[in-house]
Amino acid sequence: MKRIINGMLYGSLKTKLLLWSSLIMIILAIVFIVMAGIKGSFVFFLIGIGFAVIILILTQSYNLSDVNLELASKMFKVPDTIPENEVLEHYTEDKIKKMMVEYKVKKDHRMVIVDTATKLKIFQAPAYMWLQGGKLNLLIIEREPRVIVIPISRIDKITYKANVLVNVDSEYVQFRKTTPISYVFSPYLPDYSGGDRKYKNLYFICDEIGFTNNSMKQVFDFVHAEFVVDDSVTNNKLNNKYFVKAYQYGILLKDRAISVEAYKARMSRLLEDMTVDEMPNSEFENTMINMLRQRLVTEEFAAYYTGQRNKVMKKGK
Repeated sequence: MKRIINGMLYGSLKTKLLLWSSLIMIILAIVFIVMAGIKGSFVFFLIGIGFAVIILILTQSYNLSDVNLELASKMFKVPDTIPENEVLEHYTEDKIKKMMVEYKVKKDHRMVIVDTATKLKIFQAPAYMWLQGGKLNLLIIEREPRVIVIPISRIDKITYKANVLVNVDSEYVQFRKTTPISYVFSPYLPDYSGGDRKYKNLYFICDEIGFTNNSMKQVFDFVHAEFVVDDSVTNNKLNNKYFVKAYQYGILLKDRAISVEAYKARMSRLLEDMTVDEMPNSEFENTMINMLRQRLVTEEFAAYYTGQRNKVMKKGK
């Protein structure tokens, strides 16, 4: 209830319209259904049901239980007369400090870039991220800064979208001039691949908020949800769960979403589990060979864990 009230009072225009129109529709639905009962009017009943259907459609368009606009302040708004590509220039060091105090950004925060979030109307915006009370907070730095609050319990997975085509003309235009914001956030800009046509890889939480690859180390500091890739490799039934997991770790390493040390730690745990798995030896050997071919493990790693597997098999006998 508190989140709904905050959204009605402090939310963006879209959020306010959604919540207030839903409230009005609920009242109208109740009034017409009650009148239908009093007057025995089937027409009034149908009108009431019609309003109820509209409410369902409206509420499906935005899920407040997953992503909630908690705060919005006019204090730091950049005037509408300023072009969009010059908005970040108006965030001076002093203004940034005051904004972080106003929004109660914790000292243990991270800097990230939200590349896209269509429903929330976020486009290539820097953000401060922190955890508080079991909720992930994102202070989005844009024309009118706002805090997005997401219960950690709602983030059950991190999804991946590879090779997103880039529009070079509109790509991070606001970062092309050196400003206090662009200077400190530039390490979190995406990496690009391709020649004349540029591509980038994005990572999503709640299937909505997409981060750049270079933001993900920061995101993983707070979000420990499962990383899920949906492509031809992960959907290939010939690849067992260990190869699929190693393949996903490889993506994270290649994208610099995790460090080399983190990759080694994850792969060590994965291979330790694989050595004691009751799979046939032929499957173990084929999986290890495929990991070597894809450069997911070194020859030293493969030799060590193959030796561990042999020890496990001897003990089993």
